[in-house]
Amino acid sequence: MGIILYLLYFSEILLPSGVRIIKDESNLSTQISVGLEVNPLVSFRDKAEGLFIKRGYNYLYLRNADSLPILKQFVHLLSQDSLFDIMDSKNPDNLLRLTLLTFGGDISPVVNVTVGISAEVDENFITELFSLIPDSVISDVTNYYTLKPLQGKHIYYGDINFIANISPAPNDDEFLSFLVCLQIIQNRGFDIDFSPETAPSPFIINIFGENIESIFIKPEVEELKKGTGQLYRWIESELKESNKSKMIILSAMMGIKEDKFFNWMDNLEYLTLQQLWRVWKRYLIDGFISSGDLKSRDALIKLFPEAEVIK
Repeated sequence: MGIILYLLYFSEILLPSGVRIIKDESNLSTQISVGLEVNPLVSFRDKAEGLFIKRGYNYLYLRNADSLPILKQFVHLLSQDSLFDIMDSKNPDNLLRLTLLTFGGDISPVVNVTVGISAEVDENFITELFSLIPDSVISDVTNYYTLKPLQGKHIYYGDINFIANISPAPNDDEFLSFLVCLQIIQNRGFDIDFSPETAPSPFIINIFGENIESIFIKPEVEELKKGTGQLYRWIESELKESNKSKMIILSAMMGIKEDKFFNWMDNLEYLTLQQLWRVWKRYLIDGFISSGDLKSRDALIKLFPEAEVIK
């Protein structure tokens, strides 16, 4: 039947397959959320594409999980291990390949499944339903959580321009500054693939256009103010999320308690440029930088002559 853990307001059931069912005893509304973390080396099958809301590059929420037919369909698909196809692991712009991870053979692309339910939802029914998922569906590939940020600059000859590294853990003092750094990068027009639910994990910054040097300019005071304000509003929106079962999953996957978010909102007021620059260098500038064209490659080598060049 699994392991049952009782917390202050939550109970958790860990099924033999690795599925986690977390129940919020204080929330009396009927709510079910299902979070699914996948290997980033996956593509959707057509029949699964419409089932999910994507959060970051490797985390998904099941759409309309409160609907019993949709929930049963999801469990059926997962029990058949037919949600995903594994993409070519030799793809040169594959993030996990750059972070020294390989996934081979017939390994399942599903890393974890977490179900958040409220007090009115029948816990026994949900447990029996998700018990249909076999052990083989959730892979035991979680070692990228233990990888440390890459130190030193590594210029990689790839097909596209991007930066890759490992994020800090949410309990690290640097995590809040890291989120502000990512927000500033987004404000500069760069796309980021990152899931805060599963930090620490690999993240990727996609660089488009000719001016590759612009991404490496250190933030100024105005960028700090704008980025912290946007991050504050994101945290505030998460705390106000009407579907509290999603919030259970978010905090569980980040390995923090809900009050951590309130602490972040307070700490944002005291964030300094010095803290931001320190994290900027460690996580964004020290890492893998992929260059997809000669002009960008030359610009990077000129910017960072000390970098190791990987062909």
